[in-house]
Amino acid sequence: MSGGFNTGRFRSAERRHQRPTIPRNEAEVIDQIGVLLAKWGVTSKTETHASFEGRVKEVAANCFNATIVRNWKPFDTTVALPVDTIDSLKILLDHNLRQVTKGGIEYTKLETKDMIKDTYDAFLPFPPFNFVRGGNLVLSRPYKELRLSDEELDPLLRFTYTERSVKEYVLEQFNQAPNEEYPSHLVRALALHEAVNGSRPCLSCGKVGCLRWNSALRSDFCNIICDDCNSVYSLCCIAGSEKVRKVFKKKSHFRGSYAHFQQLRSLMNETNHRDSKMFLLFATRSPAHQRGNKLPVYAAQIMGAQPNMNSDSFSPDRIRIKSNVVFKPMLDEVAWFSVDVPNDLDVVGISMEVFHAYFDAHEDKPTVEPGSESKGSHCARKSEQQIVSLKKVLAQIQSIKGKQERGIRLQEWELDLLGRETKVVKKLEQLEGGNG
Repeated sequence: MSGGFNTGRFRSAERRHQRPTIPRNEAEVIDQIGVLLAKWGVTSKTETHASFEGRVKEVAANCFNATIVRNWKPFDTTVALPVDTIDSLKILLDHNLRQVTKGGIEYTKLETKDMIKDTYDAFLPFPPFNFVRGGNLVLSRPYKELRLSDEELDPLLRFTYTERSVKEYVLEQFNQAPNEEYPSHLVRALALHEAVNGSRPCLSCGKVGCLRWNSALRSDFCNIICDDCNSVYSLCCIAGSEKVRKVFKKKSHFRGSYAHFQQLRSLMNETNHRDSKMFLLFATRSPAHQRGNKLPVYAAQIMGAQPNMNSDSFSPDRIRIKSNVVFKPMLDEVAWFSVDVPNDLDVVGISMEVFHAYFDAHEDKPTVEPGSESKGSHCARKSEQQIVSLKKVLAQIQSIKGKQERGIRLQEWELDLLGRETKVVKKLEQLEGGNG
């Protein structure tokens, strides 16, 4: 695997993938997936690789045809945010925690381990192989210098996936103090607040005061929605203005789920509004100048997306197809607006206030000192805590049902939680059955 081999049949597909070209049909999606698999070293020369390739192409086709994500109604979940910055931040940071815990149901996440990074202390997030003239696939120099074996290059062996506590994962972010950059979770919340409450016109229809925050738990590509024309805005954080210029030159950016992108595109086509468009906002973490707290936010119009694969895509239990979003820079590549970070804002303070309030309400604290229990008793205690947490969620669902019966208008997170009742009950039954 570490040498070059001829793959002339991929030549035209690779050229299309590099430009970048938006696939127009299922065949072109499969074509691009074939290129990605070859570059990651999945060659179909073994039964394992051939089986994996077939599964990936099936998932990619389902993503493109918008048949994976269901019961998603992003245009029905917009809400107004408070004008006060601190009140708005608390709501948005709390929503961040609801997203990563899937509404208070899941408290672990899959973490990807890279054997090459762990063994050689080399961060190589890109595929090992590149196409060269003539359709040959050769190993790139950074990988070649490590003199890796075929087994070390095999993505099905290279990447492993283990469960990690969501609480620990989020704590690393929320407990991060500003240095040269502000932490992403805070910049994201500030930019969303400013975009919705800043009295600026929609980039498509031009109407002022129509931008609303989308409070759905799944909102990869529609963090903001225009109430007038149903245009959607996806917001991502990026290092600074110099990085934005590099991304704008490339005219593409790696983003979230390809299934979510295609589902949203399909829903937007159904609305059939002449001004409905997709936009990508780049919120910078670094101030524009050495003095001052202004964080520029740039805008681009999304033209489409290619399927993409990264280190998260090779789990045998769940194949994840990501997106490479193709866009056109807007406003002559000048910032659409800037976020003013309040001088007296306690970044860690407000983050940890929301963090503790959320997890204190959704889980019980340990009753014994760390390290004083066996592995078996730790697992049993963890299951007991999950049961207590799920019972709290069920009680919350019953309370929401009561509000619904009294005719009180529910918030989006409450509606989302109602929709998860069956899953909560099933998981609770499994845990209680296992402890019984």
